[in-house]
Amino acid sequence: MGIWVFEINDISIALYGNAKRDQAETYSRTEAFREMLESGAFPDWSDKTEVALRAAETEEAQTWTSAYEQALKDGAVSQGDRFALVLVPIVETTDTPQV
Repeated sequence: MGIWVFEINDISIALYGNAKRDQAETYSRTEAFREMLESGAFPDWSDKTEVALRAAETEEAQTWTSAYEQALKDGAVSQGDRFALVLVPIVETTDTPQV
């Protein structure tokens, strides 16, 4: 089990933990992952964009662990659940041009 970093164009976009590498790879192909990106987490993403996966470094793992512990306290996850943490801001997009 480990904590994994998803990257697009050398930008760390999300952490995924309590998972084996193959589970993280599988998650990167799910509808939930795609929806996270399409929601504005990474506006330059497209279906053809390569998503890289690597093991989290110490600071990234600490960031994930803190967020996971808070999610446990809030009841958003249960102990042992896999958990994704978005690292880039999610921006709301509108079809109305800003003036």
